[in-house]
Amino acid sequence: MLVKVVSGLIGGTVEVIFFVNDLEVFSYISQRILHIDLIVTGLALHMVASALVFLVGSLLVEKTGISPNGVLSSLVLGIMFGSSVLALFSIPIHLLIFHFTLTLGYVFAHIAYGTVSYLVYWVLKLKY
Repeated sequence: MLVKVVSGLIGGTVEVIFFVNDLEVFSYISQRILHIDLIVTGLALHMVASALVFLVGSLLVEKTGISPNGVLSSLVLGIMFGSSVLALFSIPIHLLIFHFTLTLGYVFAHIAYGTVSYLVYWVLKLKY
C-alpha cells in the first residue's frame, strides 16, 4: 500500500512540473478549499489528492485482475489511468468548483501523472 502512495506522490510531483509557469493555480485551490491563499498549501493539497487518487484508483484496477507486469503494460495502464482521472475526477471538479480553463498542458499533465505513477509503481513493486 505504501508503494502505491509513493507512486502517486511521485506522479503528482511530475504533474506539478506542467504548471511551473502558473503556480497561482495552487494558491487558488488552497483559497477555495481552506481559505488560505498560499501556493505551498495548494501544492500540499494537490500531493495529498495525487496520492489518494492513485491509491484508490490502482486498488480498483487491481480488483479487476489487471496489474502492470512490464514497461509496456505500465505505459498503457498509465495513459488509461491518467485519462480516466482527467475525465472522471479533475475535469468535473475543476470546471464546476474551481472554474479553470482547460489547456493542452492540463491534459498532458494528467496523462503524465498516470504514466509516471504506474511506471514508478511497477518498478517499486519489483523491488519490494
